[in-house]
Amino acid sequence: MNAPAKPSGTTYERAVHRLRRALGPVDVAGGRALTGGLYNCVHLFELADGRRLVLKSAPFLFSEQE
Repeated sequence: MNAPAKPSGTTYERAVHRLRRALGPVDVAGGRALTGGLYNCVHLFELADGRRLVLKSAPFLFSEQE
C-alpha cells in the first residue's frame, strides 16, 4: 500500500487536503482561516453543495526525516 502524498503549499491548501481526506472528493467553494479558540489551526469551509464545515486541528507539520 502506498503512503498518502505529503501536501505542500499554504496552510489553506493543507487544510483542504485534510478535508478531502476526511470527506472524499468534495468541491470546496471557499474558505477562510478563523482565529481564537483552543485549536492551533481552524478553517471555515463552504462546499459547492452549500454545506459549511469547520475543520479544527493541530498544525500540519512534517519533519525533515519523514
